[in-house]
Amino acid sequence: MRWDPLPFYGLLTAYSVFWLHSAFAKLSDPLRFSGLVAAYDLAPDAWSYPCTILLGAAEALIGVGLWIPNIRFSAIVAGIAILALYALAIGTNLYRGRYALNCGCHGLNTQEPIRPWMLWRHAALALGLLALVLAPLSRSATAWDFVFAASSALLSTLLYLAIDTLLTHSRLPALLKD
Repeated sequence: MRWDPLPFYGLLTAYSVFWLHSAFAKLSDPLRFSGLVAAYDLAPDAWSYPCTILLGAAEALIGVGLWIPNIRFSAIVAGIAILALYALAIGTNLYRGRYALNCGCHGLNTQEPIRPWMLWRHAALALGLLALVLAPLSRSATAWDFVFAASSALLSTLLYLAIDTLLTHSRLPALLKD
């Protein structure tokens, strides 16, 4: 199977925006975000600030690296590893019964408590990243492919935010908790 450039670059753009947004959330106020990292209680508090900087820088590099063909594979592997790390942090705190803990998924201005469905979300995001590696392109991309890819990336980003908001504010996550 070969990818048409349109969905490939649409997905690539959506993931790039996702990672750059995530990096911006951490690096725009690392001291404040490090408090959120410390709240997960997975490492000594003294490590929270360096971890915030490291994670934010890694996310920014992934967001940019997805566009560089020579390092795209490494960026995808790093992205999958970070998603797994975040799922592990969420899962550990769910196991501890700390459901009120802020996810931090959309920065500091949104209070989104962790929920079990977030583990599935991280798995789906990792599978989407993996899809970027599995099949080569069927043809060279044209300028129109990039226009449509940018439009589809915007639409998929809005759809992701809408679904995430619905899950956060609906009763469905409570049903999935049991």
